[in-house]
Amino acid sequence: MTDWKKQIQADLAAGRLPRQPGNQVSIKFLLIDVIGNAAVAKFDFCIGDNRGYVDYQFLYKFADGWKIVSKIYHTY
Repeated sequence: MTDWKKQIQADLAAGRLPRQPGNQVSIKFLLIDVIGNAAVAKFDFCIGDNRGYVDYQFLYKFADGWKIVSKIYHTY
């Protein structure tokens, strides 16, 4: 988290954030499958009109709520 925050601050200072129209990130929910305490979610991340990457998140429902337990992705 610390490194991520530093990168965001650097991007803000350099004018790379906030993103300009046409270069904004959007997320499409492609799949959510839940059975009992297990679930998988598939997301498509797009930058502008271009697909950036697809993200697969595997979740488990613990006593205190849903938690991501594993994640993989593919960059286009």
